Amino acid sequence: MTTLHLIITIPGASPELVPCAGPEAVTVAVADAERRGHLRARMLVLETNGGSVNTSAVAEYLSAMISPSPSNCVVQWWVADLDRYGNPRLTDGAHSEREGCEEAIYIMARLGIQPDRKRAICRVEIYPPEAKSHGANEDALKTLNSIGLGQNDRTETPPTSGVHKPEIL
Repeated sequence: MTTLHLIITIPGASPELVPCAGPEAVTVAVADAERRGHLRARMLVLETNGGSVNTSAVAEYLSAMISPSPSNCVVQWWVADLDRYGNPRLTDGAHSEREGCEEAIYIMARLGIQPDRKRAICRVEIYPPEAKSHGANEDALKTLNSIGLGQNDRTETPPTSGVHKPEIL
């Protein structure tokens, strides 16, 4: 049996799980939450087939969406095509706001562009990279460096003309 759950997450508060019998009940629950002053809350509707909902995991996800991004982070919104496993491949973006993705999906639907594709909206956070070992195998790295692999100053140059053909001995 399919059940809809409205999850309301307010910064600094425990998540609220509201089971709903159908889409109309979700609309009523959202209106009730807004009437109670939860206008700045994040709300998410989950559909389950008789299973339970891990509200703490969903709350963690939603509170991450509410939290402001660090100053060294660039946020982009993308439309993604989902493969058969649900993995995203970014296809339309970067948009500065989620609404840009929603508009792009609307335009694609209206124009009949790839209607068979499953799509999602992805929030991408881009950080400058930091090189950290995180338990890298230092002995293996020393060995590789001792035989010349992994050197940053290698000066190999590709062939300058045509396709490189190996010599036949």
